[in-house]
Amino acid sequence: MTPERIKALRQALGRTQAEFASDLGLKLRALVYWEAGTPDRGPTGPALILLYMLERHPRRLKEVQQIAAEIAAEKETK
Repeated sequence: MTPERIKALRQALGRTQAEFASDLGLKLRALVYWEAGTPDRGPTGPALILLYMLERHPRRLKEVQQIAAEIAAEKETK
């Protein structure tokens, strides 16, 4: 997925970089790298799948946010 598509997806979802990074359970720096097209810093594996899924099904963002929050809460209890 190109940096332009990632940025367009985020903007279509009405999210800032900080909000979208949080939605995906990422550090802001990772999303900034993705949108800037930093070599060897683009999304891979599950993150790439998630971006394509959100591009096709933007209404699933709420579910993604909920899962990311559950994962973050689980990490805090450990």
